[in-house]
Amino acid sequence: MEVQKFSIDTVQRMAILRGPAGKVIPALVLFRQLLQPKADVVFDVDFVEVSENESRQIGLQLPTSTAIQWLLKGTAGDKASSVVSLAGFGMRNTYLTLGIGSAEMIAQFTQRSGQAVQRSQLRGTSGAAATLHVGDKYPIITNGYFGDTSGGGTVFTPPPTVNFEDLGLVLKLTPLVHDSSEVSLAVEAEFKVLTGEALNGIPVISNRKFTSACRLRDGEWAVLGGLVRRSETRALNARPG
Repeated sequence: MEVQKFSIDTVQRMAILRGPAGKVIPALVLFRQLLQPKADVVFDVDFVEVSENESRQIGLQLPTSTAIQWLLKGTAGDKASSVVSLAGFGMRNTYLTLGIGSAEMIAQFTQRSGQAVQRSQLRGTSGAAATLHVGDKYPIITNGYFGDTSGGGTVFTPPPTVNFEDLGLVLKLTPLVHDSSEVSLAVEAEFKVLTGEALNGIPVISNRKFTSACRLRDGEWAVLGGLVRRSETRALNARPG
């Protein structure tokens, strides 16, 4: 503020500013703001995950094969009655049975939907970063001994070096309070999961990161867009026509 004279009276606990009024008044306002304690901010954080799955199976399932069996005359009734789903035909000494099988009419429909909501509350101070981690710490070997340990003598195998990776969601919020009803917010969100693949024995981690800033009033919500994956599969297995 280019104030020419500034001193502190430790006996009377007083700060003294001397200079032109156009410079002393803004400096006095700034000095009073610095004397006030930093404001605290409370955030309500909600995690929403929605999943949907739909499956349909419609058609007519017919037998793919049948068997013809020869039966002696006079025993056709007994033989046919002992076998399920047989149609008999023939005359005189020749009597044959044809397996008609079991045909099915299929009409199935399956639909599933789910929604998971996790709520948490995060408290921070203006100007200081607050971090929230929802997930696990996964150990990953970064250095190890993989040489030949065979031999007659004692072979020393050093222990491996393990690094714990934060899996799940890591949310970092840095608020800056302007007044009693408005705050600026710097948001850093990072989401890490295992892909199920490995390279040289080291698991591959999928990482998604989001960085943004917003300004909110008291009671307003900020929505962070997530990643939406949509997959559609259709299969037709039937006879022509």
